[in-house]
Amino acid sequence: MSFSKEDILLLRPLRNHSSFMTSKGFLLRLCLYCFAAAIVLSQPRLSAAQEQAAEKLTLSKAVELAMSNNPLLKGASASLEASQANRSASLSAFFPTLNFYEDLERTNNPPMVFTYKLAQERFTSRDFDIDRLNNPTPITNWQGRFVLTQPIFNQGREIIGYRLSKVQEQIAALEKTKIRQEVSFQVEKAYYQAILAEKTLDVMTASVETAKAMEGLAAKREKAGLALKSDLLSARVHLVSAERERLRAEGDVKIAMAALDKAMGISQDREWELEPPQTNTDLASRGLEAWLEIARRKRPESLLSKKMVQAAGLKTKEAEFQFLPSLNLQGSYETNSRDLLGTDGDSWSIMAVMSFNIFNGLGDRARLAAASAEERRTRYKDQDINAQIGLEVRQAYFNLITAKKQLDVTEKAVAQAEETLRILKKRYENGLALMVEVLSAETALKQTRLQAAQARYDYMTAMSDLKLKTGVLGNDDES
Repeated sequence: MSFSKEDILLLRPLRNHSSFMTSKGFLLRLCLYCFAAAIVLSQPRLSAAQEQAAEKLTLSKAVELAMSNNPLLKGASASLEASQANRSASLSAFFPTLNFYEDLERTNNPPMVFTYKLAQERFTSRDFDIDRLNNPTPITNWQGRFVLTQPIFNQGREIIGYRLSKVQEQIAALEKTKIRQEVSFQVEKAYYQAILAEKTLDVMTASVETAKAMEGLAAKREKAGLALKSDLLSARVHLVSAERERLRAEGDVKIAMAALDKAMGISQDREWELEPPQTNTDLASRGLEAWLEIARRKRPESLLSKKMVQAAGLKTKEAEFQFLPSLNLQGSYETNSRDLLGTDGDSWSIMAVMSFNIFNGLGDRARLAAASAEERRTRYKDQDINAQIGLEVRQAYFNLITAKKQLDVTEKAVAQAEETLRILKKRYENGLALMVEVLSAETALKQTRLQAAQARYDYMTAMSDLKLKTGVLGNDDES
């Protein structure tokens, strides 16, 4: 525990006390120090989080933080890395393989004994003896083999496998793009929600200040005998209600901040000073058909659907290739010896191996039929996805137009409500209006301001939603 400079200054006068200079004053001195320390430590101190000013946060920075910290995006990046590794692995099917085999066998089987003696280069003329051929002495053979295989064509598995891995890598990249845009939308929506919560708190705070002013005015007029007691009571009840709403708004701000932190993938204890986002872009001016065309070219779901159709087509082709032959080149070098490290005899061979599928129990035909049906299913699904995207773009576009009109209407209504309250306050001061009329006007102004804040939130969210539904959210190029 440490003391600040101010704490030390509080304790300094105690050192000059005369009782400190005597042994009898030791206990008194200790008690005084403890009492002073208790007073100092009991003073309220700001926590480190409170002392540190809230960091400023812009919408672009919030999205940037989410791109670095959101766990869904990290998972999508890992999936893309895995698909890239799988594509690299699929290339290995085109390269030769080299394997080493070591076999140990001890046998008295006549053909095997004859063969191993030849392989070990130990065969002599005596081994042609009939009795030795029929009843050979057991032989031990260590056979080491290096086998090199170069694939040529294996029913198209190499080329189809590589093409499928490329498509799957592209699918993983599109999945990451889709998740990135969804995360960006969630961050923008949470950011706008936090802005709305702060604006709501501002409205509630202004309402409290107005209610206090009205209470003071009512008290003044009631004291002067110009207003009824009921006016003062009504003003006080209105003030209490305004205070309750402000407290609720303070809690909503904290919740909105935590939701924003969660969307960014960071600690939910962080608080920010939010910069108002720019809303100068009029996306509705581009026209519906233009946005539909952009969605067909850039919406990740549309591109993903096309890649799924492509993958299904490759699997159909893979099933068709099962009716084609396989061809591989193979070379081997082997040694045969009586012991592990011996080199009694060695040999090499080169061969071409070809196989042809004559009949496989009709399983190949069944797999081809299944692959063809799956390809048709993905094509139908692609049609449905594109139709759904068209509907979503239309909904987002018309929602944006509606939100823009509502924003314009509510902003005008705020000005009218402010003027109404101003006029009624003047009339009440002059005894020409009732307190209930003034309080009703103040409530109407508060509601109108809240509606305007909600309309601005709806408008900004509608812009982000249109960008999301057309696949351009987070992209600099929106064409």
